[in-house]
Amino acid sequence: FPSHDTAHQHHVMSKLDPTRLNALLQKLRESRVPHPTVPSIPTAPTGTPTGTPAPIHEAVTVTTNITQDRQTEANQIYDRYGNLITLNSKQLEFVQLAAAGRDCVLIGAAGTGKTTCQKAVTQALITSGHAGTLASGGHKHLVSGTPGIVICAYTRRAVANIRRNVSTELQGNCITIHKLLEYAPVEVFITDPETGKEKRSMRFEPQRNAKNPLPSNIHTIIIEEASMVSLQLFNEIVEASPHNPQIVFLGDIQQLPPVFGSAILGYKMLELPVVELVEVHRQALDSPILSLAHRVLSGKPIPSAELLSLNVPGKLKLHPWKKRISSEAATITLAKFFIQQLDTNQYNPETDGILIPFNKSCGTDELNKHIATRIAQKMAARNPGVEVQVLECTHGFHCKAPPAPVKKVWVGGEYIPETV
Repeated sequence: FPSHDTAHQHHVMSKLDPTRLNALLQKLRESRVPHPTVPSIPTAPTGTPTGTPAPIHEAVTVTTNITQDRQTEANQIYDRYGNLITLNSKQLEFVQLAAAGRDCVLIGAAGTGKTTCQKAVTQALITSGHAGTLASGGHKHLVSGTPGIVICAYTRRAVANIRRNVSTELQGNCITIHKLLEYAPVEVFITDPETGKEKRSMRFEPQRNAKNPLPSNIHTIIIEEASMVSLQLFNEIVEASPHNPQIVFLGDIQQLPPVFGSAILGYKMLELPVVELVEVHRQALDSPILSLAHRVLSGKPIPSAELLSLNVPGKLKLHPWKKRISSEAATITLAKFFIQQLDTNQYNPETDGILIPFNKSCGTDELNKHIATRIAQKMAARNPGVEVQVLECTHGFHCKAPPAPVKKVWVGGEYIPETV
């Protein structure tokens, strides 16, 4: 995208500059106390070595006398196509750490094997018996009788990807953080600061909290894409988990920050043992999108002539701007493009995401308004005489009961400033 707000873009680029991030990460590596080495999955050390952070949770009883067959099973990881995966040293280091019951952090770029590590950890916890069995305790989304492991993320799309890569017994326990906390609409009355009058409003709040905690037999909570999870949202998880479950963080420091507030990932990288995956697997680079992402991450310029050669039919198509244009013109151009994609069923707002680096001007606010208005028009055409509402929440469109606060409402294609 061209530069629309120069000052803002420079600020964003300074935060995401790979050189600065790598320097900070190197400083973190040098200052971090080495965490203990665990002999094998799922065996853990009998004591906590001096100077190591984050003691093993008291609720974890480490078993050292598992059978050889179970030990072999714990170390054998397969991808979703049935191919045996051999963990590299860093992956094994993380798996052994998490299998010992410690809170810890795994970071790495796309294609370095974070999903493989997550699968290995859950398998080790289940095989060793540490995970236990979940009794949902009336939770609306968790499944009783499954392992006591919950894998959650901020967005539905991330959860859908996670669910495709876990064992059948864990698929029901892959949910958004908002579903984990059972967010629901709550009626509140607020005073208008201008008129002084009280008015009714709806607010989405977590129904799981200190007074109504999560099931105490959740042994482990794995937070995927932790760079997108805010401090406030993480604190709500902690408040709803007085039984102190193991919490494992997976993320990429180069990825998107939270929609609101600061990310929990950076804080936990300073507090907990951190393992960084740096080896990008060949299979990952076979994806043109991941290959392009790593090229951008390297900081090497991509000449215009080379840019078009990166197109892969059916997988990746680049639409470079022909010239620098204003933010208003860029917004109209993008809106026309996505509306055309919507009308020809090549873009599905329920399953497809649009990533854009700004909120205002040529950003999510204006683009969402155009798309939501078109959705409302199409829905109204299919339902003549029926009032149509299109809700935009932080997870997308079409939310009948959004798991997060509704930001805007379009009724019959007209924008309504206040939530109804």
